[in-house]
Amino acid sequence: MFSLIPRFETLNRNLFPDIFSDEFFVRPLTAFKTDIKETENGYVVEAELPGYTKDEISVEYDNGELTVSAKKDEVNEDKNENYIRKERRFGSLARTFVFDNVNGDEIKAEFKDGVLKLNLPKLEAAETKVKKIDIN
Repeated sequence: MFSLIPRFETLNRNLFPDIFSDEFFVRPLTAFKTDIKETENGYVVEAELPGYTKDEISVEYDNGELTVSAKKDEVNEDKNENYIRKERRFGSLARTFVFDNVNGDEIKAEFKDGVLKLNLPKLEAAETKVKKIDIN
């Protein structure tokens, strides 16, 4: 099975207490919607990352933890006669999920139409031998 690890950066509400009264600003800024489905042979993770390209997305699996992150670093510059306009957009998202029986070497990833789809195959179940423990 898997579990979610909350790894959200929190905002310091003490610096700007009036700004954070709106519900929009209270949400974690690093969250993105993710669907996780268990199948007979593994798990399917679908993460919604609209506006990102596959080069801006990173997927890492280490010691049972699957981390999906995305980073946007974009500068648009428009020069028109004496007017210069620059718009910048910076941001990052990250979520970590814990799986206890995934074959990390066989994880497959596909990114299409703003949705990252990961197939995580389960480890083959090893036969467990039952050992009787004597009680003294």
